[in-house]
Amino acid sequence: MANSSIIDDIKTKVVNILLTDPTIVKAMNVPYDDIDDLVGKNIFTFSQNPNVITDSETFITIQVHIPKSSTVSTTWVHPILEMWIISHNKHMKVLNMPRVRANRNDLLSQLIDEKLNGRDDFGYGQMFLQRNIEGVHPDNRDYLYRQLVFETKDLSKPVCR
Repeated sequence: MANSSIIDDIKTKVVNILLTDPTIVKAMNVPYDDIDDLVGKNIFTFSQNPNVITDSETFITIQVHIPKSSTVSTTWVHPILEMWIISHNKHMKVLNMPRVRANRNDLLSQLIDEKLNGRDDFGYGQMFLQRNIEGVHPDNRDYLYRQLVFETKDLSKPVCR
């Protein structure tokens, strides 16, 4: 793959993984019958400001960055998958799943980590979790977040021309 073509490939694959995992969908606790309604309402393939969200819900944003080529070789790039799990403070308690003690953001980060960490179908090599941190969203203090950052490896140039 060329270095930028992996951006949409990763985003599309992550959205499909989220939508096809019934536990992740249930953990999001969204009011839709059709899971395809999640895309654009609770799952975004870009950064989303919580100030434009009208309900006290949870949403996930997906971004892909290619910060630089490998310092050893220009053959490889190291795409970064950044995901933000953002929940309104009134939506943090998981009431719709019995026996779950974790808050919603922690539960979702664990489920996503289990789905993505160590996978080898994102570029070349494996994808690994680099960071999993939590905090209060800087744009709206009513929202709490958990940020996950994964790194993988891909070719910097197309194999065939």
